[in-house]
Amino acid sequence: MTDFLTLEDLAAHTGESVDVLREWQEKGLIGRDPEGYTRIDAEFVRLCRLCVRRGLTVEDVTGVQGVFSLRWYDDRRRGMIAGPAGELRQVAERIGMDEAQARRLWVAAGLMDQGESADRADAAMLRGSKTALDAGYPEEALREIFRVLAETIGRFAEAAQHTTHRYQLEVPIIQGEQVEDVKERAHSMSPEIVPLIEPMVLYFLRKAMLRALREDFAVHVAIESGKATYGEVPGRIRRTIGFIDMSDFTPLTATKSDVDAATVLRQFSDMVRGSVMNAGGSVVKQIGDEFMLSFCDAASAVNCLAGIHRSIEQEPQFPAVRTGLHAGEMLYRDGDYVGTVPNTAARIRGMAGSHQIMVSGEVRREAGKVEGVEFVRVGRRALKGLPEDMEVFEVVAGGGEDGDRAVDPVCGIEMASIAVAARLTLDGAEREFCSDDCLRKFVVEPAKYGAKGGE
Repeated sequence: MTDFLTLEDLAAHTGESVDVLREWQEKGLIGRDPEGYTRIDAEFVRLCRLCVRRGLTVEDVTGVQGVFSLRWYDDRRRGMIAGPAGELRQVAERIGMDEAQARRLWVAAGLMDQGESADRADAAMLRGSKTALDAGYPEEALREIFRVLAETIGRFAEAAQHTTHRYQLEVPIIQGEQVEDVKERAHSMSPEIVPLIEPMVLYFLRKAMLRALREDFAVHVAIESGKATYGEVPGRIRRTIGFIDMSDFTPLTATKSDVDAATVLRQFSDMVRGSVMNAGGSVVKQIGDEFMLSFCDAASAVNCLAGIHRSIEQEPQFPAVRTGLHAGEMLYRDGDYVGTVPNTAARIRGMAGSHQIMVSGEVRREAGKVEGVEFVRVGRRALKGLPEDMEVFEVVAGGGEDGDRAVDPVCGIEMASIAVAARLTLDGAEREFCSDDCLRKFVVEPAKYGAKGGE
């Protein structure tokens, strides 16, 4: 397979238009190899896109001289980019893996910002994954390990041990398999699995370091171009911080089994993680059904969260979600953001109702015009812990599902009309349920779920 791409290939792999790429070529950012475009060009496209999102220009990137120049970046990124392997579907077909399965692993590994373009390291990761799956390692366990590795390498060892134990031993034993048979299979699987651990750690480390290198380079460009300065307090950084959670997750966990609740949470997690990575943001942390998110600019944050809300509203059955966003400067310490900004974003999320995206006036001003959404002024609101009232806006996104959705009174799940599993008329009002199990729980204790009397 050739290492060279056409301009159209490069556009498809990076998500940038051909016209934009031609402009960047004229300015010397890409296309320096006379034989064609390469994956190094694709990386420079991602770098330039990050800088543009920060308010920088291509001239800022190419014009920086001295230590933090493109040559410095080029030298630092060497060894982090492998040669092309093809589209994800092509790689999956070549190694004999189901495309849907490969795509689930792709999302779990946090590779949505690469689009559909896989390099040889990605192919090696998928090939290694297939070896593990063929040996009997559960896909769900592998995906869980990938998510943990992609976010923080430091948690890998603990997560791998607990996840492996659960899926290799506990699940089959609970499902009725003989303990000794399960142990023997796990033991025989080890020679296939153990040699894959170190390559997987190195793979995720290189991916994380490359993203961190882009971030660091963008900071240097901003400073060298005079659009930013070193602050009095080191580690102070400007970001848009978002919090998103399911507004009815507590009743869902109280009425559904842990497995059912975990399935919903896993689906929500995949939606959030895939969308955020594709938008150039990051998941700072997850606590239960709550996600703390970071974006380099407010417009990307608003557009990403509006897209997540639209996707959820198109699901046949899913709890409603709520979101809060705020932007400003904060401290970056120990892999987390510290200060008033994240605390304020959390407070704004707390005042949001089901389906609502609430943002601060700072986010509204910084985002400007965002296609497909409208900012509706809510007014000034008092937020706990803040000395002054804050101006708040609601983001109204078009493109969601038309019509009202039924809400299960037991578990809180919202349903499209075609997804209603059961109905019951009580007190002259019809109630709709996501399952027969929720209907039975309602019939046993109707008053617990808001009914006044019997039929």
